[in-house]
Amino acid sequence: MASGFGPGVYAGWATAILASQLLYNFGGLGYHNFSARHAAVYKSREKKLITNRLVSRQYLIYAYLLPISIPVIYYLVAKPSFILFGVMMVYALANVFLNTATTPIYVRSSLESAKIQSVRGVGGTAVAVLICYATGSLLLTLLSETVLICVLGFLILKREKFTFKRRFLKLDLRYKELVPFFVPVLVSTLAFSLSRLIAIDFFNEELLGIYYFMFLIASAGMIFQYGVSVIVGPMIVSQLNIRSEFSMKYFVLKIWIVLFLLSLLVFVLGQISLPYLINYFYPNYVAGLVLAISFLCLSVAKMCDVWSVYYLLAGLEKYLYVPSLVSILIAIGLYFYLSQTPDLELADMRYFIFGESIAIFLVPLLLLPFIKIKRLVRA
Repeated sequence: MASGFGPGVYAGWATAILASQLLYNFGGLGYHNFSARHAAVYKSREKKLITNRLVSRQYLIYAYLLPISIPVIYYLVAKPSFILFGVMMVYALANVFLNTATTPIYVRSSLESAKIQSVRGVGGTAVAVLICYATGSLLLTLLSETVLICVLGFLILKREKFTFKRRFLKLDLRYKELVPFFVPVLVSTLAFSLSRLIAIDFFNEELLGIYYFMFLIASAGMIFQYGVSVIVGPMIVSQLNIRSEFSMKYFVLKIWIVLFLLSLLVFVLGQISLPYLINYFYPNYVAGLVLAISFLCLSVAKMCDVWSVYYLLAGLEKYLYVPSLVSILIAIGLYFYLSQTPDLELADMRYFIFGESIAIFLVPLLLLPFIKIKRLVRA
């Protein structure tokens, strides 16, 4: 996509992707995590989750949040043309529709859910790249992928025999139990998007497109972490009731060490290969190599982030927001410091990326003794 559009137009494409992620994560993903946690509880008790209710209520939550989400995304992300903004929102809603439709499948089998997302990723990429090179139109590219996503979502709902009940149309006080899941997702979404939102404020379209392109390195780490959660999540669930708390943490620590060593190997290989790959395949984005090391560090932090999976499934979801909150505070401090600098350059974004990397990597580890001490004090 980057080689087909060039940095200026690619910035518009990446902004649409960012809007989609923000809209999907703006609360609804909290309900997704809520479902995952309760699935783990029900599985340990050998009880069946009522999947239609999960889907219905997740759609309902988006129906309530949508009037808030769209203006928030509009003013925080960018102010594109009216037509482009409309297409961006349709694209975002299509992703919301598909991800919500797969919630019951994720509850039943995270591996099956990952297969669906793989189909969506590979199929969507193929359609987008084909339309991009055939037409050169960002609008047609977004619309074509949107149609594919919607078709896939309807097929899933039909296969799952989804039905919507009127009694699901009302939010009541029982939804207060969503708050511990809603807040961490909202904070983590802001943290992971903040550097891109700041880049929109600092750079023109050319530099913004280059920055977004280099951000793909961090996105690769995030996708790897999602794959790890698909594999490790069921393992943690199966061990929750048969291991002690200490044994469980030691079990997760061993997984973390393996992931950390693997991520270091990826860091070294990336540092060696990225200059050659970008110079050869994407010469228009060579200026972004100044950010390569910082983004590789962020990718490493994401790749070995298994503690967020453990905190979610072990009933420690209230601690999920802490690394993201630290990342936000670092970014805000850097923003006010660097905003005083005239002629801010692309290289200055390294500080935001390094700050986020440190927060994601270190804070979950520092939380472990804090949680232990807190429980000892209570006891």
